[in-house]
Amino acid sequence: MLKQEVQTKVVAANGNRTFYEATRNPIENQKGWQLALPKGFISIDDAYVRRNKVAQFFAFSNKASENSANVCTSSGQSALIEVSLFTGGLYSDKLFDTNNDKRFSEGDVQASAMITSEGLSLKRVNVKMQDAQSGKLGNKVLCGSATAAILRKSTSTR
Repeated sequence: MLKQEVQTKVVAANGNRTFYEATRNPIENQKGWQLALPKGFISIDDAYVRRNKVAQFFAFSNKASENSANVCTSSGQSALIEVSLFTGGLYSDKLFDTNNDKRFSEGDVQASAMITSEGLSLKRVNVKMQDAQSGKLGNKVLCGSATAAILRKSTSTR
């Protein structure tokens, strides 16, 4: 399986939005790809396929600790990630308005991820789940937006 990753080098930034590239590893003789997210980010959503060329999904990083009373704080970061559907790497065309001129232009750069630190718009839902390994039931907190969620252990497990 081909391994790609969102790199840590900033390719553009404006306001609270920072843009990053994904690697461009060739898919020769591979049977699929996987993308390593930026450190601390998770995504539990299926990718949305755009124009049969781009895989788009959302990832979140929450700064709240696992023992925090409110794990659904809006203190985290959100990432919109778009990569080539065929390689999982940097798409060959510009996907983001990186210079914030409200249009795609020569001033934009290629990027695979836009991370914003404006905070998250999350809804908190308590659910009871069974641990796959131990079989124990426990309370979990599901925090999510309309398109993605963060799953964390709550402070009380049974």
